Amino acid sequence: ASVGRPDLKPWQYWAFLGGSYEERYDWIVPVTADFFRDDYQGMNAPDYGGGIPAVDLWTPAGGLLLASTSPVWRPVALPVRGLPDGVLASLEERRSFTLAPGAVAESVPVLLLAHEGDAYNGLHAYGRIMEAKGLSFPDPPEDAYEPMWCAWGYERRFHPEEILATLPKVKELGYKWVGVDDGYQLHDGDWDLDGEKFPRGDASMRALVDSIHAYGLKAMLWWVPGDADPESRIVREHPDWVVKDSSGKPAMISWWDTEYLAPTVPGVLEHQRELVDRFLGDWGYDALKTDGQHLNLVPPSFVPSHYDSSPYEVPAHTPEILKAVMDEALKIKPDAILHTCPCGTVFNLYNMPYTNQFVASDPLSSWQIRTKHYVLRAIIGDKIAFYGDHVELSDGGSDFASTVGLGGVPGSKFIWPEPKPVSGDFLLTPEREKLQRHWLKVYEENNLSRAKTLNLYILGFDQPEAYAFGVGDTLYYSFYADHFAGRLDLRGLEPGGRYSVEDYDRDRSYGEVTGPVAGLDVNFEHHLLLRALPRAAH
Repeated sequence: ASVGRPDLKPWQYWAFLGGSYEERYDWIVPVTADFFRDDYQGMNAPDYGGGIPAVDLWTPAGGLLLASTSPVWRPVALPVRGLPDGVLASLEERRSFTLAPGAVAESVPVLLLAHEGDAYNGLHAYGRIMEAKGLSFPDPPEDAYEPMWCAWGYERRFHPEEILATLPKVKELGYKWVGVDDGYQLHDGDWDLDGEKFPRGDASMRALVDSIHAYGLKAMLWWVPGDADPESRIVREHPDWVVKDSSGKPAMISWWDTEYLAPTVPGVLEHQRELVDRFLGDWGYDALKTDGQHLNLVPPSFVPSHYDSSPYEVPAHTPEILKAVMDEALKIKPDAILHTCPCGTVFNLYNMPYTNQFVASDPLSSWQIRTKHYVLRAIIGDKIAFYGDHVELSDGGSDFASTVGLGGVPGSKFIWPEPKPVSGDFLLTPEREKLQRHWLKVYEENNLSRAKTLNLYILGFDQPEAYAFGVGDTLYYSFYADHFAGRLDLRGLEPGGRYSVEDYDRDRSYGEVTGPVAGLDVNFEHHLLLRALPRAAH
């Protein structure tokens, strides 16, 4: 790192790391002299595996991306270790096999790519290479860019009456989507309705969806494909569908206390399609939220009927579950949204062709919201529909700026005190209502979800943290810091071009600047969102 930059230590890189761990690490981190992460793409814990088989290391002088370009999942690791005299990164395929005389073993195809700038450039190139290898990332439907309210604020004990009572406020604030979350079902796998909440069964659920539609809103249903409760009818009737470990015990998903279903079993895939038919065709939902970190990777299954020659074939078939879901959903509703949330983990690259709305997936911080979006935007491209998850999961429970400032779709899980008093961390107080109105208006007026990423700053090295986007001739800049007082560079302006600069969040003018780079003296806390309009268009 110190080559050309004597002010940096030899190990002082920033890194993108694509493994999935139950600690739910940041995807982008600074490397230290004692840093180590194995970045294994197999199972790292009962629910956690898969990811993006790539690492990217960079300094202001440029970066290096190391990745597998296999068109299917392979059990690779990309360990990164900080050393006193630099950083060591490698790619290893971790499998054992017997090579008979005259036989051939094919190694994992490897990409080593030098690039300018930070990980965005390396990952963007990687995404295009993987598209050429056959991974096709679908275009999102227009509705995927619309704000969503989710009923998860009422949690698993919700009652449909609570959702119905909240709909007028959801509509009034400007949300377009309503998410019905966990708690409507008796058992994962069967997905039969809880009779206490839905006394008329399917008719009660259809009535709820009809009420959502009557407000001019669209409805998304949460569910968990590819799993089943041990007490479910599915497990009783089809025990041969369940993934089993080397001891013959069911492979458990610890988060849900459910069992993995094998994606290599045709009946499992047909069952997912039948469920999609029920959710979208019978109940009338417009979109599906598929949830759970276990979606990233199914572990090896030692049931002989689940594989041809090795239990370790099974994980590579994981994407077939989401493929079955998407294919069936789009057959029923061509504009259906398939929103996939691998709960805090790095998305499995090979699942990405089977989702058309990505999500910050239970972020632990606003930094995670921004950097997850940045990584996925690089790989998928500027067409990405990225939902910033519930704002209540951001820093302070109120950081819309980390979603909206990068073109993400805003959302909330607020609860509403009418017609009966309620209390809780997610209660929509007058102050929170004012905040939500403001940010939904900012999002609607600036249309950053369709912006072009300009990538004019070096993440980790430029201070404050900065992002730049273009919408036509207008440039947008998003800066983040706990507190910053000093001079900013507005990069990417037309040479000699004159621009009016304004803070479109706080409605403040910063006057006129001239390109190609303009210095601006600022003082802000947390975020500063600027818009630079060419004078001719102002």
